[in-house]
Amino acid sequence: MANDERTIEFVRRIIEAWLPRKVKYERIPDFSIKASYKGKQVFEYYFGKKDKRLFPIASVTKLFTSLLLLKMSAEGRMSLNDKVGKYLKWVPKRKRYVGNATIKSLMLHRAGIARDMYRPYLSNLDFPNKLKGISNDELKKQVKGFKYSNLGYAILGEIIEKISGKSYFECLKAEILEPLGLNSIRLVSDKDATGFNLIDNNLVKEIGPTKVDAITSAFGLVSSIDDLHKFFGILCGEKKILGVNLATDVFKEFYLAEGDDKYGLGLWKITGDNGDFHLSDGRLFGNQVAGGIDRKNRLVITARANMRTVNIFAIVFGIMDVFHRVINYPEYHFGRAKNIANHDGVYRSVFGDSVLCGCGNKIFIFEPEVNDPLRDGMHVTFSRDEYRITSASRSSQVEELIDFYKDGRKEMLRIGAVEYEKIR
Repeated sequence: MANDERTIEFVRRIIEAWLPRKVKYERIPDFSIKASYKGKQVFEYYFGKKDKRLFPIASVTKLFTSLLLLKMSAEGRMSLNDKVGKYLKWVPKRKRYVGNATIKSLMLHRAGIARDMYRPYLSNLDFPNKLKGISNDELKKQVKGFKYSNLGYAILGEIIEKISGKSYFECLKAEILEPLGLNSIRLVSDKDATGFNLIDNNLVKEIGPTKVDAITSAFGLVSSIDDLHKFFGILCGEKKILGVNLATDVFKEFYLAEGDDKYGLGLWKITGDNGDFHLSDGRLFGNQVAGGIDRKNRLVITARANMRTVNIFAIVFGIMDVFHRVINYPEYHFGRAKNIANHDGVYRSVFGDSVLCGCGNKIFIFEPEVNDPLRDGMHVTFSRDEYRITSASRSSQVEELIDFYKDGRKEMLRIGAVEYEKIR
């Protein structure tokens, strides 16, 4: 328990030194984050305007759609190996067309069809209210292997409606949301949180949000941060929910998607330097959301920002990395150096600003805009009355000494040939 408390204390210090400044320097209007460790919430932070409206969860919707189909399959109401054409009579069933593809291949983005319908609804917000009538070319297999497809998940939503006899959301609400107590989740509307973009250094309001009609099962839900974090926590901590075995059904099958990353049923499988985990993310109408799930360490991170230019995926990855470093390497938080935290703050040089955060017998130095403060910065160890860089993103800085000193009333820092002044 003492180690767990030190782990949480360490991560909190890093988060509190880093995220408020990242939000300020990158001009993010609203940012919220929650973390749970071993089944208990360990912190939550809200930065910016603290907009409490529901926000689009975008492609995280696909994770709910997948879970609903897995539940239907577990109950024997359909098979994931059923062909799409069995349920939708209007789709072409010839070889290389979606009617001949299995439901499972659509769920795993391996049917090879178009990413989206060939109409500009993401630009003009004129979303179709039905899929029937789209061209055969959009429904034809274009590539072999992985091809991410919103259209594929829209088709899955129509299959759900055919099987259940209800609208997609009515079915989802009755079979997933209400049983799990996720009461805030509903269809996106124009009353939900607004997103922003940064264009020519000016904050510009994004178009939307608005309902997405026939595309709902791909990216059409909104949530509170509380319910989204609760959902990720359920996926992290339970072995089986609503008849679905999470280990064998949700967290088992992944395919190479982009680079070395693998993708499954609405989840990325991430192999990090200090620990593996899964991540679900989405972005729509200038809003971004991501959830990191580490079932081994029972760790869940959920974050949301209403800014298109922010890389929320990388931020959650970075926070996971901070946790994993401390969990795997206790030397990060053992040992305490006298007055090491006295140097905490923001220091400015001719090259820009850097944040200093003292934890244990180490000082971490990083730029406010980074997505991973431990990986993308310097680690300074205090020993024998000297401060020495023991790890750095630039290997040429390792083993160099740094120096703290006073210039009149100014608090100064020197790293090599660069001088910094503490500004706050």
